[in-house]
Parts: sequence; C-alpha cells; structure tokens
Amino acid sequence: MMKAKEFNAKIIKKGKGFAIKLPKELVKQHGLKEGEKYRILPKSKKEMRIIIG
Repeated sequence: MMKAKEFNAKIIKKGKGFAIKLPKELVKQHGLKEGEKYRILPKSKKEMRIIIG
C-alpha cells in the first residue's frame, strides 16, 4: 500500500471556470496527463477525492 503524503494545491481561475494546480511530483507519481478527465467525489464541505481511472 502506498504511503500517503500530503500536498498543497492552489485553485485558480481558468477562463470561465476554475482549475486545481497540482504539484509536479504528485502528477508524475500518479501518471496524470493534461486533458484527461477524472471524477471528483465530494466527501464533505472540506474534503473531496479525485478518482483516477
């Protein structure tokens, strides 16, 4: 099981919407690619999960 590491990310305005800027290390570690779609699962007002795959 992968050891969890906490990362900080920023929410930025992108056109008419918003985007989450993820650290390069996190993107590389999980093999995320620009333009791919991921599911976001809200858990509470202060927590959400990003579903990959």
